[in-house]
Amino acid sequence: MNIDINNPKDVFYSFLTGSRISYVGAGTSGLGLQLLNTENTSYKTLTTDNKNVVCSKLFLKLVPIYNETYDMTFDVVVPGVSIITIISSLETNFWREVHNQVIIYKETCDNLEPICPPIVYTECQNNVTSIRFIESLITRHVDKIDDDEDDDPLIVLSSKFKKHTKLRLGVIAMGFTIDYIPLYKAIRADPSKRDFYMELAIYELIRLYAYGYLHGDFSLANIMINPTYNYTGTDIGRAMLIDFGMTHEHTYTDTNIVSILNNMLNTRVPLNNVLPIEHNNYKWLQKYIEKHGENIENTINELSRQVTNHNMLMINMVQDTYPDILLQIRSYVNTPINSNIFSGGFMLTEQNIPSEISIQNNPKIDMKPKNSISVDKFNSIFNPNNLDILKLKDDYLHTLMLGYTSIKHGKKQMGISTGGKKRKKRKSTLLRTRKSKSKKRIRKSKTSKRTRK
Repeated sequence: MNIDINNPKDVFYSFLTGSRISYVGAGTSGLGLQLLNTENTSYKTLTTDNKNVVCSKLFLKLVPIYNETYDMTFDVVVPGVSIITIISSLETNFWREVHNQVIIYKETCDNLEPICPPIVYTECQNNVTSIRFIESLITRHVDKIDDDEDDDPLIVLSSKFKKHTKLRLGVIAMGFTIDYIPLYKAIRADPSKRDFYMELAIYELIRLYAYGYLHGDFSLANIMINPTYNYTGTDIGRAMLIDFGMTHEHTYTDTNIVSILNNMLNTRVPLNNVLPIEHNNYKWLQKYIEKHGENIENTINELSRQVTNHNMLMINMVQDTYPDILLQIRSYVNTPINSNIFSGGFMLTEQNIPSEISIQNNPKIDMKPKNSISVDKFNSIFNPNNLDILKLKDDYLHTLMLGYTSIKHGKKQMGISTGGKKRKKRKSTLLRTRKSKSKKRIRKSKTSKRTRK
C-alpha cells in the first residue's frame, strides 16, 4: 500500500489495516479500543523516558454522534468491566472534546510529560462510512464476549447504526507506546500495587484540576498505567488520562488535596447530569479517600515532589545536551492551532520560531532541583537505545502535525473556530486555579430532551 506520509487519513488507515484490535473499556461518551501494530512505525513520541518511542499501540475512541432532539443510548458489555451505557453526543460537542484534549496536551507538555496522549487522527463519519468502518473493526478484534455475539460492543454499535440512518461516528485515535494498560487491568495484574497506581492516577487528576479542569469521567478504564515508566528516578510507574468527553472547567479555589478530590466526586457533570459520587464507576476514588483520609495530602505531595524533582533534573540535562529540542517543543505548545509553527511545512527552522518564546522565559527551567544526575544515568533514561534524538524530535512533531491537520479539517467542516486558547503564565506549584471563561452547554439526562436555543 502506497501512502502519503503527510496525509493523516492515509497514515491512520495504513496503521489500522495491520492492527490487532481489543477492547479497553467504555464510558458515558464512547467505546474504547486498542489498536496494536508492532510493524508500523508511522507515529513517534518524545518524553523524558524514551525506552519506547514508536507508538505501536493506539487508543481508539468511538463516539456515536446523533444531532436529533433526543439522545441515543447504547448498552454495551465490555470484557473485564461491566455493562456500560454510552450516550450519543452532538457533533459540536465531539469536536469540542477533541479541542479540549488538544489544549490539555499542549498546556501540560512543556517539559515532555503531558497529562494525556496526543491525538494522531480524528474524523466524523457519515452513516454509511461508519457502518463500513465498524465492520472492518469487527473482523480484526481479538477479544470476544464469550460466544454471545449479540452482546459484543462493536456488533451492538453496528446494528444501531444500520437501524438509525442519521447516526454518525466520531473517531479519535491517540498515541501510546506499548506499555500502557487501563488502571483496572494494572491492578488485576499486580494487586499489591493497587494503592500506588491509584496515587499515580490521583496525581494526574490533580494536575488536570490545577489547569482549571475536572475530568468528569475518571473511571478505571479512562486512566492508563505504564508500570515501568521512570517518573520519579526509578521504574515505578506512570499514569495518563484519556476520554475527555465529559471534561469541564471549574472555578474552585481549594488547595487541600482531600477537598479537591471531594470536589471531583461531588460536582455534577454538566454534559450528562451525573453526580460522580452516586455512580459505581467512581467508587474507587471514594473508597481510597475513606481508607487513607488525611494521609492522602502527604502521600500526593511527596509523589509530586519526587516527580517534579526528577523531571527538572531530566529537563535541565535535555537543555544542556539537546537545547534545540526544548526550544522547538515549547514554540509548538505555545502557539494556537490555526497559526502554529508548521504552517510552512513539517520541518522546523529558526524563522518559524516566535521571537517571544525562549527557554529562558519558561518559569520551570529556573527551578533548581535537589541533587543531580550523572550523564550516564541521564542517557540510560532519555536515550537508552542511542537514538538520533534530533530526528526523533522531527518524527514526533510530524506525528503531532498529522493529528492537528485532521482536527483542523473536521472543525472547519463544522464551522468551529480552530484557534487555540490563550495560554496563561503558570505558577510553579502543583495546584493553581483558573476562573472559567465560558459556560458549557448543558445536556439533560438521557431520558429528557436536549436544550436548544
